[in-house]
Amino acid sequence: MKDYKNYRPKVSYKGTPKNPRDTLDNMKLWTTYDEKLSFEENARLHHMFRVFIQQQNQANYRKEGWTLTFDEFKEAWDDKWDNRGRKKGTYCSTRIDQTKPWTADNYVVMVRGEVYADWFRRFVTPKGIFKDISEAADAYNLSVPELRKIKEEKPNEFYYTKKSNTI
Repeated sequence: MKDYKNYRPKVSYKGTPKNPRDTLDNMKLWTTYDEKLSFEENARLHHMFRVFIQQQNQANYRKEGWTLTFDEFKEAWDDKWDNRGRKKGTYCSTRIDQTKPWTADNYVVMVRGEVYADWFRRFVTPKGIFKDISEAADAYNLSVPELRKIKEEKPNEFYYTKKSNTI
């Protein structure tokens, strides 16, 4: 059985392909192939596209909704792609608000440790997403008790983000 924990793409970004099928002729069949890019850049882009499709399929399987495009995905990952992973200190992607679908406005790439420590208890309001309720109260020029009262009256507009087991 294949060890999926330590799986890496068969194409090395630096140098020659590890798999004889990953030649320049086969690379020209890829959706992401661009003749202006080098072999390594095409291999990196193709791997990124495969991960994008995998995340899209996983979101659809979990019925979370996905409207993120590949260009938006690439832009979000930009210079962080080579440092992505499953260990603390590496980058991962998550939704800002776990109750909403995967969209460009609700998608962020951040350090894995920060996802659990900081992100899930954000306070969401019509004016934006705040680190906590006191920061939101300052933006509305209200006291925290006043904003809590508004939160009780309008729970669909003022709420905390919820923790999810999807990361």
